[in-house]
Amino acid sequence: MSYKIEPTDWLLRRIPNKPNFFVNGRITSACFKTHTGEDGLSVDIEKLVEDIREKYNPATHSLGEILAKLPMDEGYECRHDPIEGNSSHALIVGDTRKIAKKLARSCKLINPLE
Repeated sequence: MSYKIEPTDWLLRRIPNKPNFFVNGRITSACFKTHTGEDGLSVDIEKLVEDIREKYNPATHSLGEILAKLPMDEGYECRHDPIEGNSSHALIVGDTRKIAKKLARSCKLINPLE
């Protein structure tokens, strides 16, 4: 089943709880930059996640959400890219280093366990 991501869809990003990803409690652009050889930034489509708690282990990661509209408005394709064991997986296609700061500023941390 393929899903067409709309600008109003929320995309979830798992953020490792590492010092370089947080400064003064704020998310840094480092967690939104693609690396050499990657097809895009790995995210999950919130609407397709069956149990959000499976995506979240507070001991190792934080969980952030951004609207798909942001990368789409910047000319990026947001594409459903299911992988084995994760049918909600998607990509913000391409090199996201140019928009990493915008993604970090607009990302809202969420706690699905509350």
